[in-house]
Amino acid sequence: MAVARDLLGELRDGLTSEDVRRAMQAACAEHGAELPDDVIVSSGAQAAIGHESGSGSRAARR
Repeated sequence: MAVARDLLGELRDGLTSEDVRRAMQAACAEHGAELPDDVIVSSGAQAAIGHESGSGSRAARR
């Protein structure tokens, strides 16, 4: 999704998986769609865990 790509491309200080997930949900809602709360936004070691939805800072995981 473009909104996630743009946020992750910036990797602003303090950006979290939760921020990206909320932005993705808002973008879906604008188009009348739903995105579940457990959509996967993980990286680093979290990405190696099956079905880990991700949490915390993204900037630290460049």
